[in-house]
Amino acid sequence: MAEPGSSRTVAAEDAIDRLSSAASALEQRTKQMRAEAESGHLRIDLEDGRALHRTLSAQMDRINDWIERGKQLAAPLPFGAQWVGEAMSGKFSGRADGTETALVAVLAQYRDSVGDAVAALQAVLDGYAGAEDQNRAMLNKVPNVGEQA
Repeated sequence: MAEPGSSRTVAAEDAIDRLSSAASALEQRTKQMRAEAESGHLRIDLEDGRALHRTLSAQMDRINDWIERGKQLAAPLPFGAQWVGEAMSGKFSGRADGTETALVAVLAQYRDSVGDAVAALQAVLDGYAGAEDQNRAMLNKVPNVGEQA
């Protein structure tokens, strides 16, 4: 069992802080990407975009699995009915879920940021498909060489 200030406790808190920072940075970059996509300034190769979409979707699935596991960690632990056991059980449950810095909350923030990135990427891919459809329609209006009008 890790005591406050022990290397395991510090490492876990550091990991949650890093994940929270990464989620915040991803959220900020996603907002920029969405604005660029909506203004038409963001372009991506269709195949690369599809591959990135698959990767981000797979990451969403993993995050959802992590969140479910984190919720399981929040279940009361059977440390006994004495006050020390109850205090330790509450401490571990609180680190897993219940506060904005708990594992489940930070993972949910990360999931939301990845979801926003997926949506922004989808907007870019949809714009690409719309442009392709417009180009195809314009080309279909052009008479073939050798045909007489």
